[in-house]
Amino acid sequence: DQNKKVTYEDLLTNIPDGAVATPSISFQTDPDTGIARNGANGLQLVTGGAARLTISSAGVVTIPGDLTVSGTTTTIDSTTLTDKDKNIEIAKGNGNDAAVDGAGITIDSTEGDKTWNWVDSTDAWTSSEHIDLASGKVLKVAGTQVLSATNFTGTSAVATAITVADESSDT
Repeated sequence: DQNKKVTYEDLLTNIPDGAVATPSISFQTDPDTGIARNGANGLQLVTGGAARLTISSAGVVTIPGDLTVSGTTTTIDSTTLTDKDKNIEIAKGNGNDAAVDGAGITIDSTEGDKTWNWVDSTDAWTSSEHIDLASGKVLKVAGTQVLSATNFTGTSAVATAITVADESSDT
């Protein structure tokens, strides 16, 4: 019947599943880009006939490619963050040492933040907490051991304000 009206509800109620190569919701001039169903209660965003973002029925989101997040704040609310890369870059592209002053890692504690930061004025990494080496480990400077749990092996040291307790008895 040529006078029959079709509503958006009629159109959206029975959208076909589609596939990665032919998404069910696509563009007239770009038929391999759009939205397809990915199994029961799943969804895929497709570009160029390839799934670029998949949402499973369990709510797992998969992005098979590079992810760029632009903005001033990125929040990850997760209990475990896993990165297969061997290097994490902090303050990338911010400039010289003065520009990255204070960059580092902060652990937010109700008893006071625990930090490992670059401090430009000391030209050094600075920790807010003690450094406790595991048993059998040593501290090295330029590849040479200078400190272990039982031995100071440096070639020279200057001591200031040393107090020695006299534990001998006068008998």
